[in-house]
Amino acid sequence: MKNTFKYLVLLCCLILNFSCAKEYGPYEYAPTANFMETYISLKETDEAINFKLFMYNRIDKSQISVTISGDSVVETGSEGAVYGTDFTISPEPTEVDSNHLSWTLNELEDLDTVTFVLTPLHNPYSIENRKFLFTIESTEGNLKVGGQSSLKLTLNNVDESIEGYELSVSPKALNFTDTPIASGEVSQPKALTLTAKNLTEEITVVKTTNFKFSLSDDPETAKDILTIPLTSISNNNVTFYVFFAPTSSSSGTKTGQLLIQSYGVKDAKVALRGTQL
Repeated sequence: MKNTFKYLVLLCCLILNFSCAKEYGPYEYAPTANFMETYISLKETDEAINFKLFMYNRIDKSQISVTISGDSVVETGSEGAVYGTDFTISPEPTEVDSNHLSWTLNELEDLDTVTFVLTPLHNPYSIENRKFLFTIESTEGNLKVGGQSSLKLTLNNVDESIEGYELSVSPKALNFTDTPIASGEVSQPKALTLTAKNLTEEITVVKTTNFKFSLSDDPETAKDILTIPLTSISNNNVTFYVFFAPTSSSSGTKTGQLLIQSYGVKDAKVALRGTQL
């Protein structure tokens, strides 16, 4: 009789345990979103590759979303990769702000993974390895950020510097915060002077979100990308102009790094800052 009572108690406990189990299975941890890789290393001339975001497949995904960010990483011996110049990616970012990328992924009902296609771009005007970091920032719904939430990309340079070639810039920083402007407006110009010696190829001012450039101080001539021909260089110097031209959907301080490139030399860099109303 006592044994029968013990068995009945044990059976009740088991039934109660299963009835209280979480909807995603008998686990003590919540379902998570993770990258399936943590590190990707490519030559800048390699073919496109895939990387994947994995989401636990035994949950209802109708109400979940995942937010992913991407940012340049500057480390000793390397520079930050620039979206659109050093690589492209699909699906395209939901938002791009000064080389900060973000994705908001939803409508994931039938998906266990989201596949990103990353295409390296050969940048002959940069002679350094370049890095970028993707991070799962947050989730919503019955899903948590997992332990494998970061993926670092390294694009390995295939070009070399050439002795005697020189490219430098002054000043090293421009600040447009003294006169805030609204999205869609263009600021008054600020000048940068390049020193260029023995170059054999044109100089490229790389696109930087929220800023425009021109060889003229006229805002009407400002462009997203500026190409400076060698014929514009006089006595090893050339001056061009930077304009703050915010396009973000949110107000506040916008920062960026301006990269100036040519064949056979290291990038010249300028820190940029402006305030959007």
